[in-house]
Amino acid sequence: ELFLKDKSYRPYKKPNDTPLYVNAKSNHPPSIIKNIPDMISKRLSSISSTEQHFNDTKQEYDVALESSGYDQPLSYQTPQTTPKRRRRTRNVVWFNPPYSTNVKTDLGRRFFSILDRHFPVGHRLHKIFNRNTVKLSYSCMPSMGRIIKNHNKSVLEDKSVDESVRQCNCRDKPNCHLQGQCLTPSSVYQADVLTDDGDSYINIGLAEGDFK
Repeated sequence: ELFLKDKSYRPYKKPNDTPLYVNAKSNHPPSIIKNIPDMISKRLSSISSTEQHFNDTKQEYDVALESSGYDQPLSYQTPQTTPKRRRRTRNVVWFNPPYSTNVKTDLGRRFFSILDRHFPVGHRLHKIFNRNTVKLSYSCMPSMGRIIKNHNKSVLEDKSVDESVRQCNCRDKPNCHLQGQCLTPSSVYQADVLTDDGDSYINIGLAEGDFK
């Protein structure tokens, strides 16, 4: 939200929007759960011109975090600009196993011990497969609700409609301005325009893609 009078700004939120965050007891990696309050503080601080604007808007986000199981309050963090450093690009291979709290095995330690054992220093492939070129990062799996929703969508979806020949995507198809052909590509159109003063003229145009 920008204030032109004093050129200040603060976080903007739509009137009916309610912040919602990952629950603290969700099946996510601990590093993600731990850093969520800090990430929100940094984000709100970066889009607040002053600490006063931050404090004026943080209450609703504190309530959303508390309802999600977090007890760490938001705090203003002074934005810091770090000088850009030239970094050497490196080809990195990522291993992204799915995370689950039900798995008790220290998968990261096991993975890197296997890497060190099979590609030790002096191995002809050690330059390609080592701890600097192979990284591990856990991936988050979709929730059960999302899985069920996607399954129901694939089962209940009407596959008889060919998307490649679809000519209209209007919600109210009977009132389509182009009689059900608004997705026709490369169309030339003509419109009779009537002004408030009673003048009328003809407008002719060309849509390279579809009309919308």
